[in-house]
Amino acid sequence: MGSLLGYNRLAETAEQTMFDRGQVGRNLATGQDGPNEPTSNWAYGGETICAVDDDPKSETEDGAEAAIVDAIVRLPRDTEIDVDDRFKWTKTHGIALGVPQEYRVISQPRRGPSALTAELKLITGNTEN
Repeated sequence: MGSLLGYNRLAETAEQTMFDRGQVGRNLATGQDGPNEPTSNWAYGGETICAVDDDPKSETEDGAEAAIVDAIVRLPRDTEIDVDDRFKWTKTHGIALGVPQEYRVISQPRRGPSALTAELKLITGNTEN
């Protein structure tokens, strides 16, 4: 088992290679619609450093269906993000994207010794996907 100092150094090194920026959208359950389906809104926090791989070539299990992963985001280890949340990619290498890319988190994020990773599905049109 590594020391806390060792993990902190790993995290610092990982963060030095995160050249993108994004925002985590926390899921706020807001009630139910007509057929008693839950409705949600997402509260986006401030920008955080990250590294987005938008060509990961992998799949993940999303409930009973296989979902193609559109992106994988690597975030600082202490970032709070959950499978019910969203992620908005806003800048790459310091340059603002013309239109920020919004994703939903499609699998439970994994916290490693240096960073947290989450698999993402691009949201197009319908924000409830």
